[in-house]
Amino acid sequence: MCPAAEPLVDGVEVGPLVRQYLRMNARPGASLARILEDLGSTVLDVAVCPDPPPSEVTTVAVHDPDEHLQPPAGALVLGVGVADPGDLLLQLGRHAAAALVVRGPLDVDEPLREAVRSSGVALLSASNAASWTQILLLVRTVLLDGELDERQAKLTGNHIGELFALANAVGAALDTPVTIEDRSARVVAFSADQAAADAPRAATVLARQVPPEWQRRLADNRVFERLYRTSEPVWVDLGDADVLPRVAVAVRAGEEILGAMWAAVRRPFTADEERAFVAAAKTAALHLLQQRAAENAGKWRRSELVRCVLTGGSGAELAARRLELAEVPLCVVAAEPSDRHEDGAERELAAERLCELLSLHLAVRQSKVATASALGTAYAILPLTTADPDAESRNALGLLQGFATRRDAGAVVGMGRVAWSPREVPRSRADADAVLDVLRSGDRRTARVDEVWERLFLARLRDLAVDDEELRDGPVQALTAYDADHHSQLVATLSAYLDAFGDVARTAQAMHVHPNTLRYRLRRITEVSGLDLSNPDARLAVGLQLRVQGG
Repeated sequence: MCPAAEPLVDGVEVGPLVRQYLRMNARPGASLARILEDLGSTVLDVAVCPDPPPSEVTTVAVHDPDEHLQPPAGALVLGVGVADPGDLLLQLGRHAAAALVVRGPLDVDEPLREAVRSSGVALLSASNAASWTQILLLVRTVLLDGELDERQAKLTGNHIGELFALANAVGAALDTPVTIEDRSARVVAFSADQAAADAPRAATVLARQVPPEWQRRLADNRVFERLYRTSEPVWVDLGDADVLPRVAVAVRAGEEILGAMWAAVRRPFTADEERAFVAAAKTAALHLLQQRAAENAGKWRRSELVRCVLTGGSGAELAARRLELAEVPLCVVAAEPSDRHEDGAERELAAERLCELLSLHLAVRQSKVATASALGTAYAILPLTTADPDAESRNALGLLQGFATRRDAGAVVGMGRVAWSPREVPRSRADADAVLDVLRSGDRRTARVDEVWERLFLARLRDLAVDDEELRDGPVQALTAYDADHHSQLVATLSAYLDAFGDVARTAQAMHVHPNTLRYRLRRITEVSGLDLSNPDARLAVGLQLRVQGG
């Protein structure tokens, strides 16, 4: 048993930096109930819980069957590869562990319940939707609760969470302006002495992003290829008289590249300076790992709350309160790419990307908008905070029109009715989903449910007709069969007649026939099908049947 880390997790060698990061003990005080509540059933669920339940989780550990079992008291133990947890529960109980997590689904029998009762260790089931690495980092994030512990501070003599402080310390020690960038060339921190650098560095810091033209030059000169291939500093000189050379080092965790640290220099580093630069990059890696884990956990928890509100149920009210959406009217927006993927995995990835774009777009008008993706669709729950929620939702739809036609989005967007309480949100979601179904077969990109109600009504009738033969029987079926046998146009004539509200002249013009020919066809319609065109109910019913069967 090694605390919160092993060389292999999910079959991937995570390396010494990650192991060092994951071994650091969390501050105590996180209850098992809080971990389960924060992460949700998408990550962990209770299989069997002792009475009384464990009061506190102090750390997370990974079980290694080849090492002596010695978890810390209060540990939540990840049973990677454990098929029969009974004996392991009893062993963990002797060390006062809090819980054991094994991969679900679990077949809970009486011997397993007895093992939980005897050991006092809760048995949790891990969802197949989350990898062991994700679970480990998510639990760690809940335990850390956004605070760095003392061991992290001792690692460098200051708080490694303060990446700006780290950049300043490195810049001061090496007498050079420093930036720390992520893998997407976004600046996550920089030292205070950037005036000593050059124009490209100034543009980078102001935009918090390496300019695209500079990225292209670095790529064309194979700088990134050299940088990511080694753990040593790389000298970069593109030969511009007005641009300082750079020394860069990859920020990595094991084999994973997290970003890079860049120094604008007037001379190459000495050997001691290079060692200090590399050591600083390792410190940056520790913080970037923690930052990423915190962001992932936060997004996961928030998405789980959003899905709970969208689906309804007993926890929806509480989830809405935690999202700060319980006190105002709401409406649901559903979006999916206009070029919808058939492959399930591709659809999910596209929906996640679209969800991020949708969140950014809507945040312009409402900071408390809540978004999540599910089943290949991106959803947003939009709070309506003005005195006229209906008008506000219409204005939001106008904003979404711009989103739907963006080149990087390319989406169709449906909006449901106003939900006056969280309990009504699932109905608004159903509306939004139905609008998407309608938009897929049309040329519109956005619509509110009330704008396409007639198409929704006919679509629902069409769905009913698929399973109800009586809805498909009647005059239209008889006329369709007659047309097939006699090469006539009685169905088309009936449809045109109803569309013209019974106006013979307009119908004859639309069908390009003489009015007398039309009158003959109308008589044949009655003779073939028995339809009484003077009966308004019959006209309504056959008109609906034409729409439903016409698709």
